[in-house]
Amino acid sequence: MRLSSWVILGLVTWLAAELLALGFVISVAGVAGAVLLGLLTSVVGVNLLRRRGFEAVRHLQRTVSGQARPVEGTPEQAVADGLLAAFGAVLLILPGFLSDLVGLGLAAPAFRQWLLSRFGIKPGGLIFSRGPRRSGEILDLAEADWHRVDEPTPPPRGGGLQRG
Repeated sequence: MRLSSWVILGLVTWLAAELLALGFVISVAGVAGAVLLGLLTSVVGVNLLRRRGFEAVRHLQRTVSGQARPVEGTPEQAVADGLLAAFGAVLLILPGFLSDLVGLGLAAPAFRQWLLSRFGIKPGGLIFSRGPRRSGEILDLAEADWHRVDEPTPPPRGGGLQRG
């Protein structure tokens, strides 16, 4: 089979799966619920795309000015992660519940990192990833970038009102 035949077969299969997903959502939530859910995911997609765009512009400005931090990863990692997040947002905007499911997956940083690792791109330290650092990573800050915070002293045990 030629490549164009595979593409057409894939699109027809995707369309059939989207129609099945639409039928399932209508059977569970009704027509009005399906329409409202479709509108809600489109609004979420627009907001996600706008936020990712602003983050990408800020990162590009920091990179060009030489102020990018090493923990933000390489430019290739940031671009790949940003493109996946933007693609997920576009899938949320498009009609279809199956595409919404894939878009929600791409909106999750953990899923994007897993997907990038499957393509051989090291996912650690991406600009858009949020979450705890792995142990062993060292973040070197200049003296002006941090200050010591003393541990708060716990209240005395058994304090408060006493019975008399």
